[in-house]
Formats: sequence, C-alpha cells, structure tokens
Amino acid sequence: MEQVETKAFPLFGGEEPGPVKYVVEGLILDNQINGLFGDGGLGKSFLALHLAYCVASGQPFFGRATDRRNVLYIDVENLGQEETLRRAYQIARGYSQRSPSEGVYYYSPENRIGSDETSGEIREIVETDGVGFIILDSLTLGAVGTNASDQTEVVALLRTIHGWGVPVLTLDHITKSARSDQSSAQAFGSVMKRNAARSLIRLHEDKGTLVLTH
Repeated sequence: MEQVETKAFPLFGGEEPGPVKYVVEGLILDNQINGLFGDGGLGKSFLALHLAYCVASGQPFFGRATDRRNVLYIDVENLGQEETLRRAYQIARGYSQRSPSEGVYYYSPENRIGSDETSGEIREIVETDGVGFIILDSLTLGAVGTNASDQTEVVALLRTIHGWGVPVLTLDHITKSARSDQSSAQAFGSVMKRNAARSLIRLHEDKGTLVLTH
C-alpha cells in the first residue's frame, strides 16, 4: 500500500517532552511572546530595564530565578539612549555596582516595528550580539501604522515579532476606561494581544503600592 505524505504531526509514538522552559521562572516563557501592561507613569519601562539586567547578569527577579542570556531593549517610546543608560546606572547602584552589567543592548528603530527593515535589523542584532531575550517598549507605539483594534492587522504584527526568533516581552498601555479601576484593566487594543501572549503580567497601583499580577 502506497504511503501518503501528511503535514500532520502524530501525538503518539514519541517521547514525552521535557518541562516548560522559562526566561524568568514561572513568569516569562522561553520561545514565546509575553506581555507586561499597565497605565502610563507607573514605571513599566524602569521595571522592564531592571528585568533586562537581572536576566543579563543571572540575578533573580523578585525572587524568581532567571536564565542568563543577552538582552535587547527596543525603545519605541523615544526614551532615548542617554536616559536609558542613566537608568541603567541607577539600577547598577542598586546592586552596589559601579556600572551596568554586560549583556544588555539598546536599539531604537528608525522604521515601524512591523516593517521588513526593522525586523531585518533586529534579527541581525540577535545573531551578531547573541541576544536571547527581547524587551519591546512598547507594543502600543510600536504598532503605529497598524489598527490596534483590528484582529487581522494585530495578528500579522505579532507574527512578525514572533519571527525575531527569541522570546519577547512586550510592554503595553491600558484603555482609558480602565484607569479608574486598574485592578481589572486590560491591554489597549485588540483582544488578540492578550490571546497571543503566553504569559501576561499586569502592573497596577493598590493603595500606594505597585503590584505585579501574573
């Protein structure tokens, strides 16, 4: 009997895969898109840069083990190289270091995130500098030129981001209507942003205290 080729993968006859891999234990998944969202002014960018240096140095992130690897911080919020470096030095002093640890790279794209030019530059940086984790600050501004409420356009952009070949943490803003009750806030735009993120973290304020909810 002639054997017919198929693109379907048999979920039988093979060995069981190993445990799920994380960049940050139990929080940020390897080889996936992860999300961090919250209102403006809460310190998402500073928190994300702190995370970058924890991963690059192998330091725990709020008590959670990190898988040490080089990190690319993509600045779409126009924070600027100088201010980002200034914050990096502040983080280093928090660990009693004179200067930032090695392994974190800064990149500010000239073109929109979904463009072939930007994706090509990012993949080149990943290969050249051995980057194993990307932080995109932020998906909200990175989606300029994309209808953030259109599922088809958002999915296409997320597929482009996934195509960078390493795990990504996207920073995102919340809807205006959620600012009065941030404990139940969701990321701005299409629900596909939330559905595509395999791990989602909300940053919000509760009685003067910043809270991370996974």
